[in-house]
Amino acid sequence: MKPFPKKITLFLIDGDASGRISAELSNWNGITYKIPRTLIKESVNREDLYSTGVYFLFGKNPENEEKDLVYIGEAESILDRLKQHLGTKEFWI
Repeated sequence: MKPFPKKITLFLIDGDASGRISAELSNWNGITYKIPRTLIKESVNREDLYSTGVYFLFGKNPENEEKDLVYIGEAESILDRLKQHLGTKEFWI
């Protein structure tokens, strides 16, 4: 079966590709965000980030810097949970 064409819309929240980004995929109700660890506190005014969702924390394995590490979690309030991780999970960027 041939896949259907899809459109991805990227929004550069800070006007810079290295900053915060939201992405939407056509025919899907979810929204994806890329938020660097250093910009979590600047995101407190984004009401959409207080919703339920799944999140990924990407970084380097602290025991072996040559290996990547990802933590996958879920939360009732994504932003509140990410703020908690600022003090407990040091590896993510």
